[in-house]
Parts: sequence; structure tokens; C-alpha cells
Amino acid sequence: QPRVANPGAATVHGTWIGLPGSNALAKHLALRVEVETSARVVALERRRGWWLEVERVGTHALAGPFELVVITAPTPQAIALLATTPGAALVATLSEATFVPCLVAMIAIDASDAIDASCAIDELRDSSGLLASAHRLDGRPGRTPSTGVELWVAHGSEAWSAARLEDDAQDAARELAAAMTKLVAGRVIHLRGHRWRYARAATRIAAPCAYDDALRLGVAGDGFAAGTSAPAASRALLSGLALAARIIAVNQDV
Repeated sequence: QPRVANPGAATVHGTWIGLPGSNALAKHLALRVEVETSARVVALERRRGWWLEVERVGTHALAGPFELVVITAPTPQAIALLATTPGAALVATLSEATFVPCLVAMIAIDASDAIDASCAIDELRDSSGLLASAHRLDGRPGRTPSTGVELWVAHGSEAWSAARLEDDAQDAARELAAAMTKLVAGRVIHLRGHRWRYARAATRIAAPCAYDDALRLGVAGDGFAAGTSAPAASRALLSGLALAARIIAVNQDV
């Protein structure tokens, strides 16, 4: 259980923690999978029962053919990919999920002058201003705290993030860091901002995943209601596992 600065506002759920980093949750699932990166899929095409991907690698190029397509992008992006395909029938279902944005800052704080380590906290929560919450990454279970340095991820409040979404992410990060240093002693020694456009599913699809067997097309992610009380990363993982199980069950006799 995390050590929370405002414990009255905290709700703790069972979840997974990736070691040494959060992406370990996905890495172990991809151990025997050939993964291609650095190609942006901008469209899908269905031809003679096969799927083709239109990728942006310098200039547009076709990839495939593929027997089956699984989309795990946020549902607004999945809708854009499916809008002009036979999979457009899934769009109504995917539209049930709505997302709110969040401006995020990765902050490293020099805490070498901290007086009492026993007063350390792992989470901060503040609903009164621009900072909604902050989580200390090196304070999570199984991770080794850095000596003299604290690594934090700060999340902007929903209203502030929505109002500042198109502003420079680094400028927003500086504001989050300023709010952080009012609550945590130390000097900011590294700062990086991120615009998280589809940060939290405000409403979710009432199913763990979506799959069209005739088209061999599936969609999963944290916009689905898999593990409803779980945090977003865990919910996305559960949705992916549910979709994998469904695909295997449908195709096991093929």
C-alpha cells in the first residue's frame, strides 16, 4: 500500500507493478513475438478476406496481408482507423468510451538534504488546484529508491489539463513542478513534460473487449470495463488478455 500524503482521498486497488519499469508488463508477453516498431498505421484496408495496413514510413506503404487485426490504441484513434472499413460497425460500440486528457510531468528531485527519510511519501493528492496527484516511481514495491534523488510523475487536474492541452508540454511541466516543490522538499534537477491526450476513460464500454469473428478484427484497451476497479494500465492488460482468450476460443478448431 502506498504512503499517501492525503490518505483520506486515496483509494487503493490491487494491481500489477512492472519491474524494473512499467513496460515490463508488456515485455514479458512479447517475448516470443516478432515486434516491429517505428511505423505509424494511418489506415486499414480489407481486400479479399485479408487485412492490409497503410503505414507511414517516410512515404505511405502497404503492409500485409494479415489474417487478423487487433487494435489496442485509445478508442478515438481506433474509430478513426475503422471509419472507412467493413469494421465500421464496431464504431458505435467504441463510441461508448469517452476520454479526458492529462498533462504530465516527469520530475527528478534532489532530496539529498532531506532531514528525515522516515517521513517519506510515495503519493501526493491535491484536488484544490492544477496538481491532481503525484506518484513516486522509485518508491513502488520491488523498486530500489534512488539515493538522494526522488523520481516523480505529476498529473495535472482534469480541468487544468483540458484548458492547457494544446499549450507547450514543457511549459505545463514547469507549472506542475512548481506545485510539487511546495509539497515536497528538494530541488528539481530534471523535468520532462508530456501531453496525454487520452489519459483516463471517463466512461467505459460495458464489455471486456470487442471482436468480430467474421472480419477477424478485435479491439482492446482501458476504454473497456475489464477489471472495472483496476487502474488504467491493469485494465488495459486485462482487456488484452480477454481479447486473446476470445480469439483463441473462436479459432481453436480452425
